Amino acid sequence: MQFIENITKNRSKRVVNAVVEAIRNAETLTMDAALKRETELFCELAKQIESEDN
Repeated sequence: MQFIENITKNRSKRVVNAVVEAIRNAETLTMDAALKRETELFCELAKQIESEDN
């Protein structure tokens, strides 16, 4: 339960969803596919933060 609190506390729903997806992908996809998708998720989140700052 503490783990869930740590990954959700003060974070947007989008960030929480990205973390959950990355964890699930690490368990179900090949390492290369999981890393590729994790990179995509990171870039999507970074774009979102950048657009919020402008």
